Amino acid sequence: MHDSDSRTREALVSAFRQRIAEGRRIRLTQEERSDMIRHFVDRLSRCESEEEAIQVCKEEISLLEEGYPVPSIASQYLPEWRRAIALAVEEGRLPRQDMEPTEFGKIY
Repeated sequence: MHDSDSRTREALVSAFRQRIAEGRRIRLTQEERSDMIRHFVDRLSRCESEEEAIQVCKEEISLLEEGYPVPSIASQYLPEWRRAIALAVEEGRLPRQDMEPTEFGKIY
């Protein structure tokens, strides 16, 4: 078992919040973000409704907002989460919705 496989979401969130309280600059390492993303995709995969998935997403963004400025979340961090979602959809771990692409070509 890889070390990161044994880290629960709760342990990661606790460490994140501890670093925030201590005023540390680095709140999540790249490895921790990868683990958080893995847990996030797993949580999304268990959602039984669109509303539940939206709530999971809101909770994840709120968590990130505890430790990072909103502009950096949008530009630096959320793209990692979006790539993981796209990969999970591609691999069949998350469902693809049959919706028309947006005017920007996005497929859901």
